[in-house]
Amino acid sequence: MMSDLIKDLVTYPFLRRGNYQLKVSVLKKMSVVVVGNHLQDVDKFFVKHFSNLEEAANFIEFLLLKDEQDGR
Repeated sequence: MMSDLIKDLVTYPFLRRGNYQLKVSVLKKMSVVVVGNHLQDVDKFFVKHFSNLEEAANFIEFLLLKDEQDGR
């Protein structure tokens, strides 16, 4: 059973966008976990769960835009 779970889990390498370092994992193309940390503010660490890839992508885009605006 554990091998079936591992077979359906895809974890991508760390990704750096803006001031964030992100790690994305997808389970059976239905469940997405995003782990992120801000490179300059340790209080901005998060772990978020999404039910699909589109929600995760929208969250990441919003997060990066908000961080860019806050930095100005």
